[in-house]
Amino acid sequence: LAREDSIIVELFHGQIKSAVVCGRCTHASVRFDAVQGLSLPIPKKAGEVSLNDCMDLFTAEERLKGDNAWNCSKCKHKGESKKHIRLFRLPQCLVVHLKRFKYNAHGTITSKLDTVIDFPNEGWDLRPWLGREAAQTYAEGQTVYDLYAVVPHFGTASYGHYTAYCKVGKKSWIAFDDSNVSAINSDFCTSKSAYILFYKQRGLGPDTTSAAFS
Repeated sequence: LAREDSIIVELFHGQIKSAVVCGRCTHASVRFDAVQGLSLPIPKKAGEVSLNDCMDLFTAEERLKGDNAWNCSKCKHKGESKKHIRLFRLPQCLVVHLKRFKYNAHGTITSKLDTVIDFPNEGWDLRPWLGREAAQTYAEGQTVYDLYAVVPHFGTASYGHYTAYCKVGKKSWIAFDDSNVSAINSDFCTSKSAYILFYKQRGLGPDTTSAAFS
């Protein structure tokens, strides 16, 4: 990441750390991947789902077995193993994509999840999903994010319409719907239409995000 001279890399790129642990010898294979955002699954549960629920599912331990069994490079055993993901390097601006659309084997959208998701307007702390080593590199408050924009999708899997909500100043929100622009309140933070969320680290200046598009 340090070799990339780009405002997009500087603002939006982070890293995740994934580890697969052998069920026989406990050898761990660790991998670091650069990401420009997080694509979060939506839990199947009754009632309202929180953004924290989505993060918990994204980082939940996964058992690899059967056809997905892992071949350990140390003991050479192919069998059940455990895989988990943790955040490693946090970006200044975090893009969160909620996986509302379901696809078939051919890549065609088949359905849309209208799950109501509650997401924080301010003070979303990502520290619970950092690995232990990474968490030690961030001081108190450096893992806290505030919402600055939302892209909702209205409609079904077959058709729909995208709009945008953007924060102006410290508290005001503006809705952009084609040529229509209007002031709104923050009631949209519990929504079945929210599709993409934009957060920035607390303490960044108001012109930080606009710099990427200037």
